[in-house]
Amino acid sequence: QARIPATYLEETRLRIDLYRKLAMAETSQRIRELEEDIRDRFGPYPPEVDALIKLAEIRCLAEQKRVVSVESQGNRLKCRIGSGKNSDLVKFGSRFPRLRSNNALKRLDEIIVFLRNYIAQ
Repeated sequence: QARIPATYLEETRLRIDLYRKLAMAETSQRIRELEEDIRDRFGPYPPEVDALIKLAEIRCLAEQKRVVSVESQGNRLKCRIGSGKNSDLVKFGSRFPRLRSNNALKRLDEIIVFLRNYIAQ
């Protein structure tokens, strides 16, 4: 679950501010800066915050690469580029890219690597 638990950051105003900053980040570099800031200010974060940061990075990368949707079905990764009649699902040959891990956080890492390395801008 991607979120900032109250057990990690009790003050609601600060949690909302972090959600806003992550939602407004436009680059992977900005996500990295926010991640460092979170760690510096509040200490090591739990897996829920890690998932939230990874999802924000996926969103940024997808926007930069004009990917309009990213989803997984089982071990298949389905990335849609474009919309309407001009949309395409990314495939290698006739196959969808495959995710190897069963761990949710590692799967998010795999998606980040895929978006960075295999989708042309």
